[in-house]
Formats: sequence, C-alpha cells, structure tokens
Amino acid sequence: MTSPNWNFDNIPRELRQLIQWVVWEPTKAPFNAKSGKPASTTDPQTWCSFEQAVSAYHNGNGRFAGIGFVFSRQDPYCGIDLDDPFALKEDGTPKFLSEKQAEMVARHNSIVEAFDSYSEFSPSGKGVHIIIKAGVSSGHRREAVEIYSSGRYFTMTGNVIRDHPIADRQNLANTLCQEMGRTGSTVEDASQFSATADETDDAIYNIAAAASNGAKFVALWNGDGSVLYSGDKSGSAIDQALVNILQFHTNDPAQVERLWLASPQGKREKTQTRRDYRERTIRLAFDQELAPMDISAIKAQIPQSAMPAAGPQKSGPISARELASMEFAAIKYVVPGIVAEGLSLLAGRPKLGKSWACLDIAIAVASGGNCFGDMPCERGEVLYLALEDNRRRLKSRLHKLSNHGALEIPDGLFFETEWPRDPEGVTRIREWLSRYPGAKLVIVDVLAAFRGLKKPNQQQQYDADYGAIKGLQTLASEFGIAIIVVHHTRKAKAEVDPVESVSGTLGLSGAADTIIILDRDTNGCTLYGRGRDIQEFEFAVQFDAETCRWQLLGNPHEVRRSDERTKIIEFLKSSGGVKSPKEIAYATNMPSDNVRKLLGSMVEAGEIVKTAFGNYACPPMWETASSKNQSRSSQ
Repeated sequence: MTSPNWNFDNIPRELRQLIQWVVWEPTKAPFNAKSGKPASTTDPQTWCSFEQAVSAYHNGNGRFAGIGFVFSRQDPYCGIDLDDPFALKEDGTPKFLSEKQAEMVARHNSIVEAFDSYSEFSPSGKGVHIIIKAGVSSGHRREAVEIYSSGRYFTMTGNVIRDHPIADRQNLANTLCQEMGRTGSTVEDASQFSATADETDDAIYNIAAAASNGAKFVALWNGDGSVLYSGDKSGSAIDQALVNILQFHTNDPAQVERLWLASPQGKREKTQTRRDYRERTIRLAFDQELAPMDISAIKAQIPQSAMPAAGPQKSGPISARELASMEFAAIKYVVPGIVAEGLSLLAGRPKLGKSWACLDIAIAVASGGNCFGDMPCERGEVLYLALEDNRRRLKSRLHKLSNHGALEIPDGLFFETEWPRDPEGVTRIREWLSRYPGAKLVIVDVLAAFRGLKKPNQQQQYDADYGAIKGLQTLASEFGIAIIVVHHTRKAKAEVDPVESVSGTLGLSGAADTIIILDRDTNGCTLYGRGRDIQEFEFAVQFDAETCRWQLLGNPHEVRRSDERTKIIEFLKSSGGVKSPKEIAYATNMPSDNVRKLLGSMVEAGEIVKTAFGNYACPPMWETASSKNQSRSSQ
C-alpha cells in the first residue's frame, strides 16, 4: 500500500498557527503527537502544534495515517463535512438510497458554492471538508452533511478543492443548521416512509439470504457478530446490523419486527421484552429514509456568477447587448495551453507514443505534478480507459514512468481495461464522475474500442463520426472536465491543414473542442493543437526512451533551424575544405532549396563564409582555434 498523497503546506496558515492539532490512526481515533497517547477533542493538553503533528506523522513508522485540526469554542472556526453519497454501511448495504445519490451530489456542490470558503478533499478523496468562520451551538448531522464548531476534529489533507481564504459565514451556517433541522443524536419519525409488506416473511428472508451480503445476513440472523467490521460486536450492534439489512429489503416496520423476533438473535430477553428498544432500533434503520434536506435558502445565497452552467438561462435568442454584459469564468486548463476543459482529440500514427503522453498527463493530474517536462497540472482524480492494454502492461508502464519505483504512484488515478461502448459507455463515465466530484480528466484510449458499433446504411459517415464523440463532448461540458480521446491519423500526410490528417471524416474534428496532432517526419516530432477555446500551438517534442516521457523543446522552426545549422557547421568542419551547396545538401540529407536559403542566413550571421565560385567554408576562427589546439597538444 502506498502512502497517502497529503499536501499539508496547502492548509491555511491561520489554522497552522494554532496549537490545536492531533494525529490519527487508520481507525480515525485521534492521538497526542507528543506522547503518542489518545487525544481528546475537549482537552487542549492533548493537542500540539501543526509542526509537531506533521513530524509525528512522518516519523511514526506508519502508525499514524494523517493529521487533524480540533475545533474549539475558543477559536472562530467551524467545519462542514460532506460525506461520500455512495458510501456503504458496515453491513455492506448502501448508506444512502441509490435514487437519492445524484440529488445528494448536487446538494453537496450547492453547499460548496454557497459557502465559497477554503475546502479540501477528505482522506478518502470522495468526501469534502469546508472550513468557515462561524459558531454553532451544537453539532448537526443529516444526510451526509455535518457541521461542528467545537468538540470535534477534522482530518486535514491539504488536497485543495477551493483555495480561498477562510470566509466569515455565520449567517449561512445558521441557515444550514435550520434547514438540517436536527442534531446528530435525534431520531426523527420515519413512519411516513413505511409501507405495507408486499412479500411474505419467508420471501424476505430468502431474498436477504440470497443477496450479495447474504452470508453476513445469515450470520447476524443466528447471532454471529464476527462478521461486523467494527470492534463493537455486542448484542445491540448485532441487532442494529440485522435490522438494517431487513429494512433494506422491506419498508414495513411491522414485518421487520416480526422477522427480527423470529430470528435466533431476536430471542434475547432485551429484544423480546423491551418494545421501546425494538422501536428505537427500527427507527434508526429507517433514518436514511428521512425527507431530503431542503437547502433552497442556501441556494438562494449562491452568487449568480458562481452558479454552475445549466444550459440557457432563458428560451429564445439573446441580444448582443445582453451577451456583452455577461461574465464567464476563465477557461480551465488541465495542461496549461494544451489540454483545456472540453473534449480533446489526440491523434497520431500507431506506436508513436500517444499512450505514453496520455499516461504522463494522467499521473501529473492525479498527483498535481508536471508533464511534458515542466508543465504544472492542477490535482484531481483521473479515469483512464486503457482499452487496448492489459493490467500487466499498465503496471510495466507505471513502473517506468515512476523511475522504476523511485517516484510515488498517485492514489487518484484509476484504470479500466474493459468498458462498454457508447452509449452505455458514456452513461458509465457519468456515474463515475458523480462519485468523484473532484475529477478533472478522463482519457479514452482508443476511440475505436469505445465508439458504438456502426449501423450499416443508417448514417452518413460524417454523421457517424460526429456522433461517435458528441456524447463525450457533451459530458465534458456538463461536468466542466477535460476528456482526451486517443485516435489515429491517416497514412497520407495532410498537405496544408494538420487537422485533415485525422483519420475519418471532418465529423470527428467538428465535434471535438480541441484537435491535437502528434506527428513525426524527417526533422523530428511535433505536437500541434487548435481548438475553440485555446490558442493554436505547435511544439517540437522529443521522446526520452530512458524515462519514457515526452519533452517540449520549443518552437519547431527555431529548434529545427538550430539543428540544421549545426549539421552544416559540423559537416564543413569535419570535411576540412570548401564545399558547394549541392555537396552540403547531399551530406546533411536536407533539401537543396532549404540549404541555399539557410546558407545565406548563416553567412549574414557570420557562422560561415562564402568563397569563390559560390562555395562555402567555416570562417578563419575555426581554423585558428584548430591550429591553436594542435599547437598546444604538440608542446
């Protein structure tokens, strides 16, 4: 298991200056960094400085999983914890109903936008922590949303989502608490979500026993607590886990109670004799069914400019004056100047190194590192669909790109070697993006293995090519991410426009937001790009076979001109005489017309001299330097 990729230096300085830090073990229990003993969120004597916590984490020989900040009544800070909507309960069932998960993701996004304060990913990379300035009388918890200002600690990663100052949001915190409507210890009446059973008790038992967690259900039914993940294996813990599973399969509280009492686990005296205990346990199982939080008042306070784009704001045309007055966020880049949000079609000849380039980009984004040499990338999760590869080959490539294990492999990079074709493939990507709200990049390698199978005689080729990536392009726009689709170029080289070298019709380039061409000729390799939202670029690039990474060399004309001049000078020096343009062109394998033009420029620059009869030679200084070197060597 690789160590987590925390970025503690990104944590706001005003928090780092406080003596309110702890370290935590994988169980999430807090510990005193100085003594190594358990810490208490209400005892400042067990807290330490930021520097001490970081030191204990790094020097604890793997005992501690990270550092945490303790909220106290003596500080002005408050934390909002947005849990993963797709998390599982201890018994293996979904913590939140699947039909609510998309709604919860949207709610989380609205809360992040509204509070507009420093926020970062939780250690899992799937939850969100928001830090604000506010105070709440007591903690609140409901439907994957928690808010506390004292008596709790937050694990801190520094893996930033929103690198904003910690904002004063007291009024907004009050609103959120009111709309959450309960404290974490309150159990609300869930009777509105109950229903009369439509299956017999025997049928419910058989359904639960045959489910994916059926072995656990049967063990709990028989009173076996060894299947529980937590350390609490008491009778009450077994009861709750058993009732949770029963509630998942039937919404009839009476049926849940009958089955529970009929089980060997339900024969305990406490269960049989205490009706209040049974009712409370069943209500807790229905807790996830509470009415959805109404955060309309929170949404109302989101600045209009911060609201995510959701299509046209009104139907019909918009006037030029209205459009001119509108403000839009700047284009976000995954790779500065090269890969922007939207769909980028990366095309090149087979086996030229497109997949190496994509993997380099994927690692850089997942780790917040550099690609193409020194191009910095903002961190975010990455989904790489390596549809022409297998896991063995991917492991080998990761090993090479990590300098044979010397560099850390990021946690936020996910691979799939098998994936359904479009349109189901697009649906699956949308589901993945909903689970990873911090994702910034999806790579589809290659298009031929992803596009839907062609329907003969039903579409013109242009329409088929356009439709092959339009779904992905729409998805990239919807989530504000970048999607790179790998494709091939045609065998015949484009005479005028590099975009015409993309294999297929212009339907592909028409649907893509950006076209990127990786090409190679006798002068070397180039990376060319053009798109709707990026400036046209062209770089000379070079593949380093030792590190398996591409490097940007600069403007190809300048790089090549330098290389061509070097070839000419080296030839004239090694030949030791005067040479004609024809001889120079033949020896350097360069076109004669190019050589004649370049020779004139080199004469003007003083790099070579023109002799009689239109021939060329190195200037006298080369001979002088050579003579001096020979003279020194003879002494």
